[in-house]
Amino acid sequence: MKEAQSLKGHAWVITSVAFSPDGERFVTGSFDGTAKVWRTGAAQERTELAFEDVDLGGVHVAAFRPDSARFTTFVHRKGGDTITLCDSTTGTAIRSYRFEVDLGELSFGTARPDGRLLVGDRGRGFFLCDLGADPPCRKIDNIPDGSSFLALSPDLSRLATADAGGVITLMEAASGKKLCSLPDTAQSASFSRDQYASFSPDGSRLLTFGVKSAATLWDARTGKKIGVVGPKEANGWFSPDGTFLLTGGGKSALTLWNAKTGAKLRELLAPETHVYSIAFSPDSRTLAITPGGAAPVREFPIRLFHLPGGEEMAVCSGHAQAVTGLAFSPDGRRLASASGNIYRPNSGEVRLWDVASGSEVLSLRGQSTAVLGVSFSPDGRFLLGKGPYKVVVWDGGPQPQLIPGP
Repeated sequence: MKEAQSLKGHAWVITSVAFSPDGERFVTGSFDGTAKVWRTGAAQERTELAFEDVDLGGVHVAAFRPDSARFTTFVHRKGGDTITLCDSTTGTAIRSYRFEVDLGELSFGTARPDGRLLVGDRGRGFFLCDLGADPPCRKIDNIPDGSSFLALSPDLSRLATADAGGVITLMEAASGKKLCSLPDTAQSASFSRDQYASFSPDGSRLLTFGVKSAATLWDARTGKKIGVVGPKEANGWFSPDGTFLLTGGGKSALTLWNAKTGAKLRELLAPETHVYSIAFSPDSRTLAITPGGAAPVREFPIRLFHLPGGEEMAVCSGHAQAVTGLAFSPDGRRLASASGNIYRPNSGEVRLWDVASGSEVLSLRGQSTAVLGVSFSPDGRFLLGKGPYKVVVWDGGPQPQLIPGP
């Protein structure tokens, strides 16, 4: 695998990167007020969409449409934020919708591949948007003032919110109709904003957690409590198939659970173990974790666990700096890891590992800046590394070729 592109087209920090479903393009958004479309594996072939009156939040790429021909951006703009449907070939705006207010802490990250997305902020309301419909955005009614968005179900049918008192409520996303309130979720006003939640991939389970609340698993359809799956301050992650749930981090042990029943399967890491990065393989049968020990830490190994049993299968050793990102290839046979220090020149590094053995396949060192995240193209051929100010792409095809970037 050789470096195919080193892309430095943005003038400020890159906010987001997204591959098109066909893998032929990827889009970058930036604080510089632009979104750029790049052809994978072909340097200097790009289109650019520039937005006027961009505020400090910059431009974020929300999602590609399934046909790869269009993508959606969310732009923080003075006088009102904007969502825009863009043509990925020409770089032109197809349709835009401008909100009357700056949504601030928006939730645009809940974008769907079909173009639907939810945006909103405490005190300003929540909006379901589809730029292919009329009207393109509609405010969700009946949500109490001061409520915070927590999670949107994968099918966009249900919404989890926390009111000013911290009580978590499940409601219909389309109408805002209250379905149920989760018992014993109230918080004092000072901690009501430190509530978090996530739906399982199939939408049948809801995990809630927070600074002052235990990690709890719920039946997302009935609101019935399944069980406590972690202490206060624990975090949580569902596997891609929704079978497993991982909770912990910080002061609590990293523990694997059955996401359907709430049964504890295995404790993987002891309490007080800092966790830098976590990734499940696409088939949910391998879990990669990068733990850190007490300072000074001189090595950051990646530990691989086999699921469902949670047995450790391999340790990938070699990173001397914190691992900032992990990504499995689409077939699950390779694991990419990123590391680096944003304050240390030429410290960026990407390594490729064989999952079955834990052995290093390739090391791509000496990047001019830290690499903060990695992702594979849908076909697994290209590997993308995102830094603060540039993106680097490596070509792992049958005849890899170095193509100088702009």
